[in-house]
Amino acid sequence: TIDPRQWRTSGTYEVKFKSKMTTGLDVKLEAIPVGDVLILNVSSVQKRVKTRSMAVETLAYINPYSSDLGGRFLDLKSFSH
Repeated sequence: TIDPRQWRTSGTYEVKFKSKMTTGLDVKLEAIPVGDVLILNVSSVQKRVKTRSMAVETLAYINPYSSDLGGRFLDLKSFSH
């Protein structure tokens, strides 16, 4: 696990979750920014199960040039599905 204080230097963001729905299945979410794409990996911490991955084009959902917080995020409805 990467210490959150080192996230900026490592370039990888990692968070672990404990599932309340299934016992013994703790998952890890890794986010790796590569340019304007964010690569997300979800995997089990203990068990050998398939890792799920997706790439998100961040500029489709975030306007980095907006100074208004309400105008910074775009099309979040499609992002949530």
